[in-house]
Amino acid sequence: VSTQSTWAQSSVNTAFEVGAMGIIVLSNTGTSAALIAKYRPGCPIFAVTSNEQNARQLLLHRGVFPVLTPEPADRRDYNARVHGGIKYGIESGPVGGGD
Repeated sequence: VSTQSTWAQSSVNTAFEVGAMGIIVLSNTGTSAALIAKYRPGCPIFAVTSNEQNARQLLLHRGVFPVLTPEPADRRDYNARVHGGIKYGIESGPVGGGD
């Protein structure tokens, strides 16, 4: 079992244990979101990416909702991308304001 598969499975287990309403994944290539989808979490996966092609390809994975955001000026600005995923989750319905 690879390290990536281990953390993907752990992410799904943790989401289940805490009753998460969604999983936000920052993904440039889509691989992270696809690995998490492999373990079929009971909540949606919001894959935040700035690549249109990756966003389209992520639509093929069960439970993955791509969130297309503009490329941040600073690639290390994770907060802006995470907030984009949270905003999408709230606006699309599965995530509530207090979740």
